[in-house]
Amino acid sequence: LFGSGDIAVFNHYGATEIGSIALDGKVNQDLKVKLLEIPEQGIHSPQGELCIYLDPENPNGSVFEGYYFDDHCKEAMTDDGYYRTGDIAEWIGDSAKGEIQIVGRVSSIVKLSNGKFES
Repeated sequence: LFGSGDIAVFNHYGATEIGSIALDGKVNQDLKVKLLEIPEQGIHSPQGELCIYLDPENPNGSVFEGYYFDDHCKEAMTDDGYYRTGDIAEWIGDSAKGEIQIVGRVSSIVKLSNGKFES
């Protein structure tokens, strides 16, 4: 609790395509995640791009079915069905506990809420 104890503060991480991914570093247990190494950018285990498996059999595990323009969808997906968040994460402690910390972005270009892009 924060301050006088009347306000609870949480670190909630999610994506428009997926919804809730992690709360206070703990990955949603309904999601299957992996960290994808990006050697060309010098990103190696225990860090990697956070990828979420899109499981059509588990409606609690994902909400995203694809993009309107398929070419963007191909870039956002791995060959084995994982959605690439574009965020660099690292496992906190034992990866089996499912705790992550976001440490950066794959791309330094970010789209702001006003529609402008900034790096």
